[in-house]
Amino acid sequence: MRVVQLRVGRARELASGSWDCDCSVTLVQVGSTNVLVDTGGAWAAAELTQSLVSRNMTLDDIALVVCSHGHSDHVGCLALFPEATHIVGRDINRRHEYAAASVLARDQTIGRCLATVAADGKIAHRELPTAPLRVVTTPGHTGACVSVLLEASSAFAFEHADGRIEELRRVAIVGDLWECDGDESWWRDLSEMPTLHESSRAFVLAWHPDAVVPGHGPAFSPHLAPCNE
Repeated sequence: MRVVQLRVGRARELASGSWDCDCSVTLVQVGSTNVLVDTGGAWAAAELTQSLVSRNMTLDDIALVVCSHGHSDHVGCLALFPEATHIVGRDINRRHEYAAASVLARDQTIGRCLATVAADGKIAHRELPTAPLRVVTTPGHTGACVSVLLEASSAFAFEHADGRIEELRRVAIVGDLWECDGDESWWRDLSEMPTLHESSRAFVLAWHPDAVVPGHGPAFSPHLAPCNE
């Protein structure tokens, strides 16, 4: 397994009171299967395409796209991958065929597994205890938010957006469950359900990831981060 933060997301307030936003984009390679977590906004399609080309990849090389939730800055480039399996929140589809719902829309359980990618790269719409990649429910920022949890028995390479490479064993790619490192004073202002959101953050922290990839910033170590409760 190999993980690359292709783009560091941003969220900054402008003098006008508007916000300049786009999300983090992460590439995960499990066996021969390439997974993209969040796509960024539609305006960033050329940047996303070029980031894959620079790694000798094409859009067709992506087999699974996981969007942590349905906000436009996270799903805007989904149409670039028509042949991939799509997970958007709790919806799972390949082209026009949608998987039967394993978690109902009203179910706000934290940590329910929606899908996995096995070590050999096979995608399954069910829990597989030994799978290195799991898509799990982490509601709060929106009611349908999901996170991608990566775990391996031996260390795998995590490439930061600045090119640094670390050897890690657990990584959580969480969308806007964390906006960025140091978001403690303001994440609740952007949350649909702050109490549930806080519980989802606690769930991820209890899993003890070596790194968290937030929705709008560089990956950080939650053990060192000032934003965590």
